[in-house]
Amino acid sequence: MRPRPSTIGAFVVALCLLQGAVYAQDGDVAQLVGKLQSDRNQDVEEARDGLIALVKDGDILIARRIARELESAELLQSTSTLTRLNTILVAGALPQGAGADLLLIGLQDENDGVRYTAAKSFATLATQNSPAPADWDRITAAIIDRSASEQNDHIQRWLLQALIDINSPASRLGAADLLTRRAARHEADPTLPLNIEAETFKRLLRTLHVDMVQKGIKPPDDLLEKCAIAGLRYMQVAAAHLASGQLPEAARSQHATIFNFGQSVFQYVARQRWPGQTIPPEIKAEDWPRNHERVTEMVQQFTQPPFALPAEAFEVRRLN
Repeated sequence: MRPRPSTIGAFVVALCLLQGAVYAQDGDVAQLVGKLQSDRNQDVEEARDGLIALVKDGDILIARRIARELESAELLQSTSTLTRLNTILVAGALPQGAGADLLLIGLQDENDGVRYTAAKSFATLATQNSPAPADWDRITAAIIDRSASEQNDHIQRWLLQALIDINSPASRLGAADLLTRRAARHEADPTLPLNIEAETFKRLLRTLHVDMVQKGIKPPDDLLEKCAIAGLRYMQVAAAHLASGQLPEAARSQHATIFNFGQSVFQYVARQRWPGQTIPPEIKAEDWPRNHERVTEMVQQFTQPPFALPAEAFEVRRLN
């Protein structure tokens, strides 16, 4: 049966309307991207909000078009921090990780605010499990590379959050490394919050025990060793601060908590990595001067064969 002329007409009208809407959106995208380069703050903010509004329903085709326009306009090479920052805000709002390439550029920006926004956007994308897994390999590598040189504490926290939420072999190794490097910050300033470090220890332990050991999967030796280093390192830092007797109550509480998290991970991975070797018993007392001595002895023990953890990982940088 042939379709009625009225049906064909309705289809043609709908197609024309759809094409008209696409052309209108394309024009809107180009106009708004151009407006992002304005010298007026209000223009830039209106352009940002307008671009984000175009993808509020998760339209991936429009999102990709916006990403292409932003890339071709080379907005992240602009001398205007406002333009670069708002470009990253748009990129982070694009669904399904369509703005990931722009965010990768943002991670290397000279401005802390731009890098902060890019790092936070990657942490958000990781919890949404987008973009595609293949893209996360290069994203993870870029985050690990950035974390090695990033000096801003707030940005480091978002990078660590992203790594623990990506949950791949490479991200776990990167998270353990960054966790250990952050110990020096807490060594220098015991008042810094330790919530992201505690969460990282919990995630690593759950991954090792629930996702691997309980399923009959042997955890990789390099991951076990990195987790052992991180656990013992935080035991070292926390015990030193607590032994000093100079911490305010809030800081004492969080260092006692991170000591326990670090110890739980260390005890678990040490037995997995070196079965049959004598592992010092768990420290339960609150005699912190004595505990500090015991942890120092453990560091000396585990930097020697057969354990041979790298001694430089436990060097005391600066204590208040």
